[in-house]
Amino acid sequence: MNMIPTTPIRVLLTLLGAMLLGGCAASQQTPAEEPFFPTEPSTVCDIMHAQAACGARHDATFRDIHFDGPALNALGLQKVELIAYGAAGRGLTVYLDLPAADPHAAARKADLERSLNELLAGGGRFTIVAGANPATFHPARPPKIDAADAPAAEDAGVKTPSRGSAARGG
Repeated sequence: MNMIPTTPIRVLLTLLGAMLLGGCAASQQTPAEEPFFPTEPSTVCDIMHAQAACGARHDATFRDIHFDGPALNALGLQKVELIAYGAAGRGLTVYLDLPAADPHAAARKADLERSLNELLAGGGRFTIVAGANPATFHPARPPKIDAADAPAAEDAGVKTPSRGSAARGG
């Protein structure tokens, strides 16, 4: 009978097992001391926040979508925060564009006033005007007027193109 010496095989298997167990224990990595992304805002974030605040102040219109019932929702609160950012000492005009039959109109106006007073901390003046902001509320193009309505439109001061004008392609 052919006998293979088992002692070298046992030694080899023991060494492989020890290496396997020892190798797994040594692969622990220490966590990084600083986070990958810094927690303080960068200059780019400051610029983006200032631009968003400028845009919110330019629009400054609160509509039905900014409220849940009588109170401002998260979107409305974010817009109030952006409007108030850097606005201390300035006079602000805020527009409240709600449907005419809105049952929560008075409560919504009161909540908007409270939020603005809170964020401006008494350092800012503001006025709430009913309706859309006239500086930002305009159609993309003038209304189309039919030929039958042209005399009435001209009487109302609306300019209409003539039949042979370049506006109609002829």
